[in-house]
Amino acid sequence: MNGVDVRVLKQKSLRDHIGVVPQAATLFNDTLGTNIAYGKNDATEAEIQAVLDAAQLGNFVESLPGTFLTPFELFRL
Repeated sequence: MNGVDVRVLKQKSLRDHIGVVPQAATLFNDTLGTNIAYGKNDATEAEIQAVLDAAQLGNFVESLPGTFLTPFELFRL
């Protein structure tokens, strides 16, 4: 992988550098926070909030009744 023999890599290190883009819409069948933290399952509330702030969505999400725990299905058109 990128010139490195994968047999000498640690599994966690390898997994940290692999991205998956699922084609199924079920990814979004959860909360906003879960969707934001999809690539980092152990993301803290502070990390999720930092992502929202970076995307300039912090104030909007804070105005929702469940903040980032709001079910994503409420945003489907």
